[in-house]
Amino acid sequence: MCSNTFRRAALCAASAMLVCSIAFAQSAPSLAKTNAPGGPNLNPQIVVTFTNDWNPLFLMPLGIAAGPDGNLYFSITDYVFSGTGTCEVLRVTPDGKRQDVVYVWPPNTWGMMLGVAFDEENRLHFAMWNWTGITGVYRVEHDGTVTPVLQLPDNSFPFGLAFHDGDMYVSDSFNGAIYKKGRHDPSVATLPWFQDASLLSPGGFGVHGIAFYKDALYLAVSWAGKDASGNDTGSIVRIPIERDGSPGVPEYAAAPDPRLNGVGGLAFDVTGKLWFVTTVGTDGQGGKLGTLDKDGKLQFLADDPGWLNGPHGLVFGTTPQTKKMIYVMNIWQPGAVSVDVGNPGLRLPADH
Repeated sequence: MCSNTFRRAALCAASAMLVCSIAFAQSAPSLAKTNAPGGPNLNPQIVVTFTNDWNPLFLMPLGIAAGPDGNLYFSITDYVFSGTGTCEVLRVTPDGKRQDVVYVWPPNTWGMMLGVAFDEENRLHFAMWNWTGITGVYRVEHDGTVTPVLQLPDNSFPFGLAFHDGDMYVSDSFNGAIYKKGRHDPSVATLPWFQDASLLSPGGFGVHGIAFYKDALYLAVSWAGKDASGNDTGSIVRIPIERDGSPGVPEYAAAPDPRLNGVGGLAFDVTGKLWFVTTVGTDGQGGKLGTLDKDGKLQFLADDPGWLNGPHGLVFGTTPQTKKMIYVMNIWQPGAVSVDVGNPGLRLPADH
């Protein structure tokens, strides 16, 4: 039983995530079934599978970004319960043939490496969670060193990162909050830019992935309470950005829906269609790949097809050859798959 201290509560929450991941990984369909029918015109391909020397199920890729160099960047937590797990950023070529370590978090410092994103100056940022004053966002400089960018309260869980008009936005899953940092803002966060527990995290662990389209921030709320039948739901929330940079009135882009339970990563294509993944399929395993049109219509293109295994994030490619490809990151069987979806992704950081 977890105690009432935040340290133990946070550890229990993270451990529960890992235990659920392992349990589902043992029963989920094999990632090798890349040609399983998952939706119209989908032909998923394995890009990369992450393994370590002793137990691949403890590897947790929790962040994915596509760099301006065309490569994919993953945050990896090599989870060890003793507190000596390794967190690192990996660079992977789009064909998966080469992997390079970009940065390794200092060893023997327990934590989880989460969202990753590039800013307008093509600098890679990653979010880190720990309860000892290091929770926040860090920037990987071009020389390989790391600079602290934003220190968050210890009771934060910074899952998603996005940049817009030179500002950085960070989702806090534990508190239903969004933090914002401008170029000249303090490096220690005190108050969220936006917070609404009843809207973002009624179940205690809500907002996950975030993405911009024009002047609005879209939030994937993984657990948005239960419906009238007692089913867990998820939702997608839209927050307009006002002229002065403050948050406008939030609204549902997709209201709480059992089909969105576990919604995680978000990515827009150039037409304004929002692509998303959920960590579970209708049968409670696998996962889903879907879209949300501007008129609010949901479409599910893959529902536990065999190649989705706890998808937590997705991103469009950035080269002429990969700009119509979505790369989906799985955590139950750690790795990524690619799917040609026909339309290019919106360039990131997002334009107006």
